[in-house]
This record gives sequence, C-alpha cells and structure tokens, in this order.
Amino acid sequence: MKKSPRIITRVVAGIVVVLVIAGLAGNARAVTTTSSSSSSTTPTTVAPTTTLSTKPGPPTNVLVRVKGQAATISWRAPAYTGLSPIAGYTVDSSNGELYCVTTALSCKVSPLVPGIPYKFRVRADSSAGLGELSAWSRQVTLPFWFESRGVKMKLTDATKPPLSISLHTGINIVNGKVWVGVMTPRGVGKKQIVNYFFQLIDAEKNVVATFGTSTNREKVVIGSLTAPPGRYQVHITAELKSGRKLTWHGSWITVK
Repeated sequence: MKKSPRIITRVVAGIVVVLVIAGLAGNARAVTTTSSSSSSTTPTTVAPTTTLSTKPGPPTNVLVRVKGQAATISWRAPAYTGLSPIAGYTVDSSNGELYCVTTALSCKVSPLVPGIPYKFRVRADSSAGLGELSAWSRQVTLPFWFESRGVKMKLTDATKPPLSISLHTGINIVNGKVWVGVMTPRGVGKKQIVNYFFQLIDAEKNVVATFGTSTNREKVVIGSLTAPPGRYQVHITAELKSGRKLTWHGSWITVK
C-alpha cells in the first residue's frame, strides 16, 4: 500500500538536514542536506531496512576430540539466537552414520570405524525452526588395523602357472558390521588392480554379503559388509587391468 511521503528536518551544527521518506514501506529516497551559509546540496542514500531471520544462526568453533572409538564434539552457541530461545542442538557426521541430539554445548558419538574419515557439524534448534549449519570440524580418522605387521596375503587365479599378487589386508568388526581393508600396490603394470570385491561366505558356501568398488589408484580401499550373527569366511577378489581376477579365501570370522 502506497503511503504519503514523510519529511523530517533536523539542524546539526548549523546545517539543515532534510530527509524525505517516500511511498512504499522499506524504501527510501535520497536525503538532501543544505548548509545555512551555502546553496550547495549533497545527496545521501539511506539503505532499506534489513529483515532478521527468526531462526538461530550457526554455532561456531566446532572442535572434535577422539578417545578410543568415540568422538566428543563441542562448540559455541550462535551469536544470534533468533526470536525464540534455543531448545537444543543436533550434530551430524560427514558420512551420515553418526549423530547426536543434546541441550548442552557438547556431545559424544561412537563408534568411529577405523580407516573411515569423519567431519562433524552442528546446528541449533528452536520453536522457530532449524537454525543454520555450522562449518565442518577438522577431519579425524582412526588408523585401520592391518594383520600381522606386514604379512601379505597372496591372490591367485586358476591358470597354470597361476598369476599371483601380494597385498596387505585387515579385518575389523564394529557393531556387527565387518570392515575389510586392503593396501593396494601401485606401479605394477598389467597387474594394476582396478576393482575389488569383498564377500562373506557361510559354512554352506552361500554368499551372505558382497561389497564392490573401484580402486581409483587409492593406496587403501575399505569396504563394509553386513550379515546376521554367525561364522563366515572372508573372500577378497581383485580384478586386474588386464581383465583377470585373482581371489583370496581368507580367515573365518564371527559376527555377534
């Protein structure tokens, strides 16, 4: 709705200041100042009014400390809390698997899986809605445990003589999930590995779980396998650049 202009006049240090506020709400016209001793005028622009959000701003100073397989995340409250009191905070992780909800300025999440990188961020919640997300914390990664300090497994195929390649491997079981990792070699020409396939095989030789991934020339490849409680053998298959596939029938593990 259009309104009539308002004219405000002030005298400051012998200078007459005239402010003309025009028509629509939130807009302003130029301000003209006229000196009492001079006919010159100086235009000045008045900025429109800024609308504040009703929701909390982002928490700041997000820190993470790791002890064992747990991470404690702490932060500072937002500088701007919005129009309603903050009711709590939500923390989530960069891989989407870990989170916590609290009314304090810190919380603990677990378990962190060895070899998997994690970052954390926080947002404040209020009756006005979800607030802005904080920046990500620093990245933390637990070291992945590899078997026997360098003892290598050997992958072979059925040809005569068999083609073989040696890799370091590791198996970690966290919360009923099996994490299999391999350290893949580089610079092996036609033996360059382009894909990995991890499997869990039960006592009746049924494939219970499978994970597949391309290596992208990464030094360490880690995959997760989920299976019901039981005893399983881990199979690792490497597909080479030449198209050949080499398989290792690994150790038996127990998932609880």
